[in-house]
Amino acid sequence: MPSTSGTFPVNVTVTDADSDKVTASFSIVIAASGTVSVVVSPDAGLLVSGQTLQFKATVYNSSNQGVTWSGVSRDDLEPPGLYTAPQVSSGTWTYRVWATSTAYPAKSDTVMVVVTPLVIPLQITTSSLPEVITGATYTETLAASGGKSPYHWKLTSGTLPQGLSLASTGVLSGSTAQTGPFTLTFQVTDSSWPVQLTASQQLFCSK
Repeated sequence: MPSTSGTFPVNVTVTDADSDKVTASFSIVIAASGTVSVVVSPDAGLLVSGQTLQFKATVYNSSNQGVTWSGVSRDDLEPPGLYTAPQVSSGTWTYRVWATSTAYPAKSDTVMVVVTPLVIPLQITTSSLPEVITGATYTETLAASGGKSPYHWKLTSGTLPQGLSLASTGVLSGSTAQTGPFTLTFQVTDSSWPVQLTASQQLFCSK
């Protein structure tokens, strides 16, 4: 029998016969006997704009389970406990959600919700490269859409013709006397946070 009240984090890892692992985190709430307390679950949220998350509140040591919800606005938690992430255009925003006991207004619990912008999937829109002419100056800018700019480019497979180089901005430039064709794979990474998006595209460079 527990002797201490509070909220205790628990990390659980399960491993299957192929040694694949999955880890999950939980919180165990132990309320002091006879003490009224409010606990909201889940105890945190990570959402993109417009996404929803259903919260649940438990009032311990009370037969009255009624709570009132509050957030940025009343509409954020309608129906009761259903949180809708507000629209944000950039950065990472932290909001709070409260549940307050209707029978014991001094008893409440709050959790934090982190909201990031809704990001359109990142993709490379350049589908082909212009032919390289021997000895002539060559310039081509790779293009992408979606994600969050600025974009950062790199070559992940193949070798550029001698004399050509790729800038991190996606500009392919230089001049070469080498003959091709050359099979190249380019990767673009966006500036999303906390997780960056990537996309790859195989292109052919001929001369």
